[in-house]
Amino acid sequence: MGKIHIESNSCFGHLIRMTCKNCCSGFAISLYGCRCKHSDRRSTASGERVWFCFLLLSVLLTFSNMYLWLVTINEEKMFDLGFWNTFGWSNNFHFMFLLASYILFGYPFLLLLFALMHMVVKENLHLNIINKILLIIVDLITVAILILSVIKTRFLWHFIPLSLLFFGPFIHLIAVIVVTLVTWFIAGALGTVQRKGTTVRDISVWYFILVFVLYLCPLFITSPCIIDGRDLTAKPRLFAHKGAEHIAPENTMIGFDRALTDCNIYGIESDVRISVDGVHFCIHDKTLARTTNVAEIFGNRVDTQTELFTSDELSLLDAGSWFLERDPFRTVSELSEEQRAVYKQQKIPKLTELIELAKEHQVNILFDLMPPPEGHPYKNDFVEYTRRTLIEYGISESDMDISQSPNGPHYVVFLKFGDHRNLANEPNNISFETIKDNSQNGISTNVWTVNQKWVFSLFWCGGVYSVTTSKCRDLRDIREPSWQLTNTHYLIMWIMYDAVSLMWVLIIFVCQIRRKRKKEPVPRVEEYMQETRIH
Repeated sequence: MGKIHIESNSCFGHLIRMTCKNCCSGFAISLYGCRCKHSDRRSTASGERVWFCFLLLSVLLTFSNMYLWLVTINEEKMFDLGFWNTFGWSNNFHFMFLLASYILFGYPFLLLLFALMHMVVKENLHLNIINKILLIIVDLITVAILILSVIKTRFLWHFIPLSLLFFGPFIHLIAVIVVTLVTWFIAGALGTVQRKGTTVRDISVWYFILVFVLYLCPLFITSPCIIDGRDLTAKPRLFAHKGAEHIAPENTMIGFDRALTDCNIYGIESDVRISVDGVHFCIHDKTLARTTNVAEIFGNRVDTQTELFTSDELSLLDAGSWFLERDPFRTVSELSEEQRAVYKQQKIPKLTELIELAKEHQVNILFDLMPPPEGHPYKNDFVEYTRRTLIEYGISESDMDISQSPNGPHYVVFLKFGDHRNLANEPNNISFETIKDNSQNGISTNVWTVNQKWVFSLFWCGGVYSVTTSKCRDLRDIREPSWQLTNTHYLIMWIMYDAVSLMWVLIIFVCQIRRKRKKEPVPRVEEYMQETRIH
């Protein structure tokens, strides 16, 4: 009787464990396979293994898409401006694509988690037809987005290698952690294969080769932030892009003023166009529709190019209310009623007004001089006309640098009211070798546009002198790069976490294969219930 009682208790305990296990597996089954009962198959069908591999590829594909939109937040306003120039639509489109990428990644990632739960509770995989169709749709949408981004927004893609320079060491660390965790499932699968009489030596060797390749990846990882602290240059100075455009209307006097009072800037960056009667104004777009009320004042001239208006006509336009209405940087809620009233009174400023402000505060001015359209009286000599105008305004030629832009038909003008250095204005796809060469030749490098802290930290480690930013207030308080390691410290970290990972991989591999080799097939719950009744 005692023996029967002990065996009954043992079976009852196992029954409880199996019941809990089946509750967990039932949850995964209902969401992954959209079915309510367990499969009677002894092993997963070959077709379902193919679908599992397809699911893994879907997770990688959608993660790559999400990564693209995450690392290109720095260019979100340029992306949105592209929609305006192409379709005339004004909205936070980059944010919409980023949100869509979260959703597209989240769905296959959850399915992958449910598939792994199947494996943990030893339940056969069976992906429901609805999930299969949705998975294909998700992949098609993701591929379409990536193809369109290559065709229409190629300027975003250089952020992929740029981000790897900054996040590379951390991505490697995460990859090592993932491989260490996944080894439990890999070793378990190999143990199952070995128990069936198939040798796993060759497969194990190839797996360990892949693991060692991952461990050695840091040999090929380089980053400007792996640098001795003594070689780190001073914090880059800030040029306020179109003024403090993240908290005030772009290219307005209040935007320039807030950049000076709120951001501790080195200079102001703007865009200058010449009116049809020869007055220089600070405005970015070819037309006035996005940032003024031209439709209200000159309804039939909405599509007329900015330079074809007279200075008197331009001075009539409201250049501030649009910022309050559209809230492009989601910062309008911070404004007081007094500030909102001031914003509504903003006009398109003349270049002379900006020069007066810069002289008063002893800061530099960097502006893009845009070429006038056909039929404009200064179309052919706009650069020389601007030079003469600046000289007439009391600026000596030694205090101005005028050069052709490296990425367009416009010219870059640097007015030196704060210092007299040679400045190279470069886009953010510049190589770090070029920055180093400029420094060795006595040329300071200014990089535009830098809005995210990780991008700012990367170029700080890379040795730039200044950056042009739309978010000067966010970068103002940064005291050091987000991370910076010496080669020695990075080497120690690399060896330590590779050694710990290798130790755990070996332990898991040996334990799993031995456990699988000795393990006998476990009866299902129904068999235990039947055995309990017998006892």
